[in-house]
Amino acid sequence: MSAEGRQPGSGARDRTAGGESGQAARNRRWPRPTGLPLGVDSFVAREAEIEDVTALLRGSRLVTLTGAGGVGKTRLALEVATAVASDHADGAVFVALGPVGDPAAVPQALAGTLGIDEQPGRPLTDTIADCMGDADVLMVLDNCEHVVGTAAALASALLRSCPRLTVLATSQEPLAVTGEVVSVLAPLAAPGPGAEGPEIGGSPAVRLFCDRAAAIRPGFVLTPEVAPAVAEIARRLDGVALAIELAAARVAMISPAEIAARLADRFELLTGGRRTALARHQSLVAALDWSYDLCSATERAVLRRLAVFAGGTTLSAAADVCAGGDVHTDAVFVALGALVSRSLVVADTDAAEARYRLLESVRHYARERLVEAGEAAPVRARHARWCVGLAQEAERHLTGPAQQEWLDRLDREHDNLRAALEGAIADARADAALRLAGALVLFWRLKGHVSEGRDHLAAAMALAHGQPVGIRAKVAWGAGLLAVMVSDTEGAVTASEEALALYRSVGDRAGEARALLVLGNCHVFTSPAVAQPVLVASASLARTAGDSWCLAHALALAGLAHLNRGETDAARRFLVDAVAAATAGGDTQGMRIGLALVGDLALREGEYATAETALSESLALTRELGESYGDAVAIIGLGQAALGRGHLERARMLLGDAWAPARRAGGPHLLINVLLLQGRLAFAEDRLDDAKRHYEEALSVLDRAGQPVAGALRGLGEVALAEHDEARAGVLFAEALDLARATGNHHNEAGAVCGLGHLARQRGDVREAVARHREALELRQRIGDGHGTVDSLEAIGGATAHLGGRRGPSAARLLGAADALRREKGWARTAVQSRRYEADVDRLRRSLGAEALAAAVARGAELTLSQAVAAATRGQAASARPAKGMASLTPVEREVAALAAQGLTNAEIAERLFVAPLTPKTHLRSIFSKLGVRSRVELARVWSGQSVPAGDPPLPD
Repeated sequence: MSAEGRQPGSGARDRTAGGESGQAARNRRWPRPTGLPLGVDSFVAREAEIEDVTALLRGSRLVTLTGAGGVGKTRLALEVATAVASDHADGAVFVALGPVGDPAAVPQALAGTLGIDEQPGRPLTDTIADCMGDADVLMVLDNCEHVVGTAAALASALLRSCPRLTVLATSQEPLAVTGEVVSVLAPLAAPGPGAEGPEIGGSPAVRLFCDRAAAIRPGFVLTPEVAPAVAEIARRLDGVALAIELAAARVAMISPAEIAARLADRFELLTGGRRTALARHQSLVAALDWSYDLCSATERAVLRRLAVFAGGTTLSAAADVCAGGDVHTDAVFVALGALVSRSLVVADTDAAEARYRLLESVRHYARERLVEAGEAAPVRARHARWCVGLAQEAERHLTGPAQQEWLDRLDREHDNLRAALEGAIADARADAALRLAGALVLFWRLKGHVSEGRDHLAAAMALAHGQPVGIRAKVAWGAGLLAVMVSDTEGAVTASEEALALYRSVGDRAGEARALLVLGNCHVFTSPAVAQPVLVASASLARTAGDSWCLAHALALAGLAHLNRGETDAARRFLVDAVAAATAGGDTQGMRIGLALVGDLALREGEYATAETALSESLALTRELGESYGDAVAIIGLGQAALGRGHLERARMLLGDAWAPARRAGGPHLLINVLLLQGRLAFAEDRLDDAKRHYEEALSVLDRAGQPVAGALRGLGEVALAEHDEARAGVLFAEALDLARATGNHHNEAGAVCGLGHLARQRGDVREAVARHREALELRQRIGDGHGTVDSLEAIGGATAHLGGRRGPSAARLLGAADALRREKGWARTAVQSRRYEADVDRLRRSLGAEALAAAVARGAELTLSQAVAAATRGQAASARPAKGMASLTPVEREVAALAAQGLTNAEIAERLFVAPLTPKTHLRSIFSKLGVRSRVELARVWSGQSVPAGDPPLPD
């Protein structure tokens, strides 16, 4: 589990290598279409239209089905999409825009359907286009009419960027964009006046009526006696599919002849009384008016009040919201049953708890009746109260044993919660907005709705003036937590400090613990020494308050802070305690993060089997929760383990699996970690161009997020070195080293120092190479990096082999020890390491002879890790280097000090040593501290009279 994506860093740098081709990058990220919803009833009487629209789709990339509301556009689109999905290699996807209330939310609706999350600072449409790339897919955009401008812009942008995308849209009006082919869906053909027999029976409108009537009243058939009445109904309803279906539903209570008679009255009323309705809408409106008037007063009240629900509702929620005035709670159940039987409400009964929803046209109609009745404001308020109650009840369970059950429930009600929150914000109902937003923070965090949550929290906070301190603090805390998820450290610190002050002002210790948790998390990667005591304080307060969720997370992050400081023993203690606290509290989230970090610790130590066990357990828990962030973290960690063991095909498969959850999780750091691991995989396989592209892409993402990391720079340095671009490699390694030291990341520090060692060897400076590798070895030993330690042993042995003479047997023993330890631990070499190792062995074979080489290698293979380290550092002054004085300077520091004492500027020193411009400044700070000087003048004076430790560091015997 890499943490590099969360580190801040320095500014611009040379990035001449281009990123991976957009097409290849997007292909690997395409999340796969979600498929098409299944029709719940038979499809009748549109055979010719299916053929026509299918032909249009095969000749055009954008086809829009237009027509009056209720004419059957959505159903025809689904049938056509089902028929042609196999023409598209990547299938078809259905995007329902009906529930989208705000046109600006159209890209979010599409991204949510596709499982794509926003990238901070980048338009969501660009992200969607980038992820889809050249996927061969049919996209159905359904119900565009109320968001037509945004839908048109989105479709046009995607069609320009995605060359193999085909769009089938449904709308009451065309999208009016270049390349659009419009197909007007006419009403179903109805029998003309005086039609008889087969002509009536063959009419598409009559066929639809009979099909739906038979579903309502089994045994219904078109007899000669009823045929004239059915023909009259179809004709008077103008063949509008929804109107016909509503009429057919009446056969459960009255005859076709009676239906026809009542229709005549309703149409006359419509023609005289609703002049504002569009002519093409009048038939549907008449049918809805007629069906509405057939209902009792209670049924009409329940129907119009159901319009406030988005995405459906349960019976209990409907009772809570729809009851009021003359409508009692018990009456809601009876009325709901009647509305279902009349096809005004659709009942989905497959789940354990039935859900009820309005067809979109019916919902719009009911909403108008709600406003006309003067009930809109009180019913919306009741809906918001119900949503607040649900969210607050769920919040109490989201950190305990029932968290999965309540996450699922909130997921089902997400559209309702969003509608209630948007309505409360729009109406400036501050109390409802703040309470609902505050209660949904963990839901947004766990389900990956980070961008949505941040927007709602910001809007709610704008209404917070004068509201109770506790709820203001909770919303501020939530804003801080979600800011952390997208690496907005500044925003997270500001919001969390505000929450902390508010909680402390009212003596809320549990709230204080959670505020400190987020503040500690803000610094855990960039300043772990600062984060650690903050997280310990959070854990102490959480333990006192009985908040097991906060306790487990604070302990886990405190362990990560120790881990980032290279303090593995302390990290292990905290992580064990974190898992225990989460287990005791039944907190799956805490167990997930604790196990993920146990896996991270094992990865850093090179204990890949242990890492895979912990990460697999973490992955199982995160998939129970449906949490994208934890999913991505575990998969990335498993990919690192596979790569470390040399299981390259498995690593490649895991990296492919990591993209979708990393995108859904939000924030750049997980995507960066995937890119970095892809770079490492490509480098391990000697695919240098691919490695360079992955590292460059990581840096591009990092630049947009303002967070350069040492890992990408070090990776590019390794590629440059393998390509023999030594000057560029030196700059990159030096910059990586500066950044790693600035952030306290000892793993990257050791890696950068190791890179400088390989660079020195490639330049022919073997003694400098040994000094650098010994410095890296010392760091890796200190932080418990077993795999890295063996890499350093092998590097020291290989560099020593170049000296020849009496150093040969020593070099062979180190290479033998490193090789045996690799085989014992399962630690793989990269392709570059393998070539270097084989060349070193071959050099020793020529200088020592095969027999002497074999004997020395065999002796080395008998060494333990600690014995091999002792052999590599034997006689090394740096192994017992004091903290202060001339003897405390590293070889590189001595070189910088000598040049500075001669009067060279930092820029001149950097040019002389082939390092980044900031590197001399970093070294001089360390030199001044060790020598107790405050200026270059003092340094020159001390240096001129010093006794520099003799020459170069001793080499292994």
